[in-house]
Amino acid sequence: MKATWSVAVIFEDARTQETAITFCDSLVRRFWAELEFDVSWWAFKGLERPEAAEEAINKSLGADVVVFSVQGQSEVPAHVQQWADAWLERRGKREGALVGLLNAEEDAKPEPVRAQGFLRHLAHRAGMDFLTEVPQNLVNRFPETLESCSERAHHVTTVLDGILHRPAPAPRSPT
Repeated sequence: MKATWSVAVIFEDARTQETAITFCDSLVRRFWAELEFDVSWWAFKGLERPEAAEEAINKSLGADVVVFSVQGQSEVPAHVQQWADAWLERRGKREGALVGLLNAEEDAKPEPVRAQGFLRHLAHRAGMDFLTEVPQNLVNRFPETLESCSERAHHVTTVLDGILHRPAPAPRSPT
């Protein structure tokens, strides 16, 4: 049975939604043999409504991957920044990946740096990896808690057991 990864997509408009769809399609194509994906979608405009914003936060709290798809030449709107802060407060330090997709115009000026800077800083604050494209591999599910990391650290595999119980080599005599 395949593991299921949760992906939450936050997009600015129809154009950025298309960019996010392309990204998600690539993600699914690359990892379809190992993973299933549960993808949820929210438009910036919808996050203005408190009930939709709350639903988006609740769904995004457990997401393995959170995708923000934005117009590169504009700043992330204040209500989306506030939503992101509220999501971050409740998410805690759970690992995952934050993907920043920028829809930059050909003749765009340096403004895309603002949106990308906000998203990079958000990923840093959340303790998440910051990606701008589909990764080459997603080997393991991100650990849920510190306890799960500790449990894995104390698990002795057969390979580790062999290393631990191998006799020490005889000391070399000085030549």
